[in-house]
Amino acid sequence: MFLESQSNRDSYERHGEGFCPIHVASMRGYVDIMTENFLHVAARFGADNIVDFVLKEQWFESLINEKNGIGNTPLHLATMNGHPKVVNCLTWDKRVDVILVNVESLTALDIAVSVEHPTSFHQRLIWTALKSAGARSARESKDVPPSRRRSKTRNTEEYKDRVNTLLLVSTPVATVTFAAGFTMPGGYNSSDPNVDMAILLMKNMFQVFVICNTLAMHTAILATITLIWAQLGDLNLMGTALRFALPFLGVALTAMSLAFTAGVYLVVSNLHWLAIAVSSIGIICLVILFVPFLLLFLPSKNTNCILSCRFGADNIVDFVLKEKWFENLINEKDGNGNTPLHLATMYEHRKVINCLTWDKRVDVNLVNGESLTALDIVVSVEHPTSFHQKLIWTALKSAGARSAPESKDIPPRRRRSKTPNTEEYKDRVNTLLLVSILVATVTFAAGFTIPGGYNSSEPNVGMAILLMKNTFQAFVICNTLAMYTAILATITLIWAQLGDLNLMDTALKFALPFLGVALTTMSLGFTVGVYLVVSNLHWLAIAVSSIGIICLVFLLVPFLLLFLPSKNTNCILRYISYYPFLILVWASQSHAIKR
Repeated sequence: MFLESQSNRDSYERHGEGFCPIHVASMRGYVDIMTENFLHVAARFGADNIVDFVLKEQWFESLINEKNGIGNTPLHLATMNGHPKVVNCLTWDKRVDVILVNVESLTALDIAVSVEHPTSFHQRLIWTALKSAGARSARESKDVPPSRRRSKTRNTEEYKDRVNTLLLVSTPVATVTFAAGFTMPGGYNSSDPNVDMAILLMKNMFQVFVICNTLAMHTAILATITLIWAQLGDLNLMGTALRFALPFLGVALTAMSLAFTAGVYLVVSNLHWLAIAVSSIGIICLVILFVPFLLLFLPSKNTNCILSCRFGADNIVDFVLKEKWFENLINEKDGNGNTPLHLATMYEHRKVINCLTWDKRVDVNLVNGESLTALDIVVSVEHPTSFHQKLIWTALKSAGARSAPESKDIPPRRRRSKTPNTEEYKDRVNTLLLVSILVATVTFAAGFTIPGGYNSSEPNVGMAILLMKNTFQAFVICNTLAMYTAILATITLIWAQLGDLNLMDTALKFALPFLGVALTTMSLGFTVGVYLVVSNLHWLAIAVSSIGIICLVFLLVPFLLLFLPSKNTNCILRYISYYPFLILVWASQSHAIKR
């Protein structure tokens, strides 16, 4: 009864301009909403928890296949609005009729292949869920209106970028595994009766190495040849080539990883703890590697303070914050309701925002005359660079800033596009993919061209000569970590090739730490490896170590800045992020000579 009465009250509640919800729905063309039940609304807006609740309650069974004013069931609406989680919930319930048609004679599957969703990956997930539940196209769906039919002449640029990038991965894998076939772990016999034969030929792990390396080389070549076919420009041919090339490339990367583990294990097997460490790193990374790859195939009055904030005078703002006499200015609004924090955000003055958000007297959630908080402004105003915007957003979020409830009605001219250009992400992903595969291939090769070479005499024939040296053991651990984390970064970045913006963002969040570990451990591996073979000449060993340590510090600082400052509101993390934030502000500001 309470819900019913509350619902009635809400239906007649008027907006600031005097409009009821029914007026707003009519003005915006949502006539069908007025004939929808709450399951329709939940499906339309992706509220999977409500959909799940309805499906579990027998009282609501009649709503499951109910149609709205234009014949759309909840399944139609979830498909139309691109909510794969809701579609998945509905298609797993046997009571949901997946082949019902709406007034346009379209089933949910017809909509999945005709409506352009914001991301093709969402569309693919929805299509997969519907097909696996037995959804079919309606006979009448051949007459889908042209405006709703997916274009047959889709832009091939997306496929071209993906094909070219995968070619850059498969070719280095093929070349490095080819070379590894002749720089055998353990080296070659130089005496009869097995002259020029592999020293460790009769070892089981050597045989595993040869089979895995051969498999990696050939599948990488098959992937390369398949992707060369995709260069012919035919869209269907590109799709088919990618379907075959991805499994080939997956097998190649997996087999290359196994070959590396088997080969390194073989030459360090006399030192048990090191052999176990190499095997453990290999197995853990292989499990992590398998998961993402398999998923590819599954489916104011006083304006002094305000003017300072508007024009970025951070020294004046800092002075005002320190003087108690000016305390009343800190949250004062101008004629448009903007506080100093609003203005600093609007005019993208990062240092001023940093000063203000670190002062506990500043109310970061005040709204201006347009009912916008400072956080609303940072996600609606187009700044000259997205990095500036990210810095401002980070400073506000770490200070506990929130969006205003009313901020959903941001004027269209101020609203940020919901479908941002993915080119910026694509370039970044492609570049990082090239870096990661080069690191993977060079560290793979280093696993068998080990510092100091191999023993050629009994009792340790074929074993690493310097095996018992601590620095050699450090080299093996660092090189193994570098190789596997580089391959994990490569697999993660291949995911980003699917074209989904959210997927790209997630892939970059995982790939960057992997790549950071790979580059750091590769540098460490190089330093200890070179130190090892020149250690008899002390000044040269010290020089190599000094250069390595200095460069590692310079390497770590810019890389850590990719992850700091943190948006976390935790006090300790905020203090840790304070100086990295200032460094980033300095690095991103214009260094032109001020007149």
